[in-house]
Amino acid sequence: MKVLVLISFFCFIGFSLNAQKETSIFGYAPAYIGQEIEVFVYSDQFTKTTLSIGKTIVKADSTFLVKFPLKKTQQLLLTGKKNKTTLYAQPGAEYQVGLPDRSEYDPYRPAGNIVELTFVGLDSTDINYKILGFNRVCDDFVSRHYTLNNARNIYYAKRLDSFKVAISDYYKADTLDEFFNYHRKFSFARIDNMRFNGARNKYEKFDFYLKSTPVDITSDTYMSYVNSYYDKFYHHIDGKISAKITLGINAGSPTLIMKALGTEYTMDHNIKLREFVMIKMLSELFYDRHFEQKNIGNAIDSIAKFGKFEDNRIVALNVKNILLSLTTGGKAPDFNASFNDRTITLSSFTGKHVYLFFMSPTSLESTKQVELLKPIYARYKDYVQFEMILIRPEGLSDNELRLFYESCPWKTTVVPENAQILRDYQVKTFPVYHLIDPIGYFAATPALGPVPNSTYETIDKVFFELKKKIDQNNIPER
Repeated sequence: MKVLVLISFFCFIGFSLNAQKETSIFGYAPAYIGQEIEVFVYSDQFTKTTLSIGKTIVKADSTFLVKFPLKKTQQLLLTGKKNKTTLYAQPGAEYQVGLPDRSEYDPYRPAGNIVELTFVGLDSTDINYKILGFNRVCDDFVSRHYTLNNARNIYYAKRLDSFKVAISDYYKADTLDEFFNYHRKFSFARIDNMRFNGARNKYEKFDFYLKSTPVDITSDTYMSYVNSYYDKFYHHIDGKISAKITLGINAGSPTLIMKALGTEYTMDHNIKLREFVMIKMLSELFYDRHFEQKNIGNAIDSIAKFGKFEDNRIVALNVKNILLSLTTGGKAPDFNASFNDRTITLSSFTGKHVYLFFMSPTSLESTKQVELLKPIYARYKDYVQFEMILIRPEGLSDNELRLFYESCPWKTTVVPENAQILRDYQVKTFPVYHLIDPIGYFAATPALGPVPNSTYETIDKVFFELKKKIDQNNIPER
């Protein structure tokens, strides 16, 4: 008995050490010298919410090294100078990569450009090597054989079946790599979604691909297929079922919604999948004018707290943060930003509505709209506090930056391109506008700008109504 206990103890120690073994990325990045490189893991592949797991600074010799713990094989996001690239990583693996700057032929995007990572000395057993090779074979098959004429011919379906068998035989010795198994299976599922004579129908696809497959929120190929399969699910199901779902939504009750969903064929077999599809469906209906956002928000919040499955609770919480954090009527994210001996926070704006807007001096649209905002500011500066958050792009001189903001009559805070406030307010492009009420809640997000929208309205109309209301409330009683 003691021997058995000791063996179990040492096995546990060995497992724990392996689970904590660090993964490392050593890279060459000449275009990023002195810049921060950050590595993120995806919390879930539905919302694409990321969690930072490591960061470092590129040295003067253009190299960088970042290490981080990794519990299982996952897709990672690598960022630098707002540029982004992805790779797959295995626990304990060591990677050598080349990180390029954006191509000179790609237009500059304020939200960052997608760049292609280069691997050096990649081992044939590594997940990246296997996925890259598998994708190349699949792409080659589709490009060679999927034509308009072939898709209408039953021989394409037979050729596709033969291809799948051949690929499965080739990788039959690699069945223990669960992440790669999912990638292969749902890459085939994606090809099966293409239109061709002899293709499986919707329910056959469910039986073959989803019915008995465990939900994996960290597999990008699995989640991509599920998102496609259940896209706008509420609008494609039987009217009797959708009516019951509506009752559940109006009651803010995940229990009633789950019960209603369970009567649909593809929702009857896999309870974890059903709970996930409920979250996805609620997120799609959040902006549907036929539903109260508060009821949907309550349902998602309930799943985040009391959902049956931990993975789905994670997804629900991420959905909640995305939908409710920047929603008209929701609480504006707090922040702390300083510039020229002046520090601003959300709580420092009291007594007035705040028109918070984000600009970039290298954005032509920002330059144009700043000029259009000036007469609006002159009309409403006593009623609304204008606050401009100006990013400082890399390479822009102090003089160029000063020329931009010193010509503006309102207060300005200059922040770096990686400032936290840009993440909290989900700033992807420029300009972006938000209107915050005196107690820190969004009166409009995103708010209108000085350029007319599709119904020819601008922020001027909003401010005019706000001014009228304030003036009426300030009329002294007689």
